[in-house]
Amino acid sequence: MADAGHKLAVTAINLGEVYGGMFPHEQAKIEALFERMDVYPISEATGRHGGLIKSGWARRGRTLALDDALIAAASSSACRS
Repeated sequence: MADAGHKLAVTAINLGEVYGGMFPHEQAKIEALFERMDVYPISEATGRHGGLIKSGWARRGRTLALDDALIAAASSSACRS
């Protein structure tokens, strides 16, 4: 994707998820991968937006984990700037 001009990015939440599940022997390769990516911030505004995303899906009868809502909020905010 990067070769096609797409921007690769993660949030701090994604970093935590990956580091929380990695094996020690994977750390160097994972760090090399993340060094090539932008990290989208989780700000106060992102928190509000993520909460609204979560509640919007809940009103439709869908359960969305808060971490997933925050990742969506951070990604959509980053795309708008």
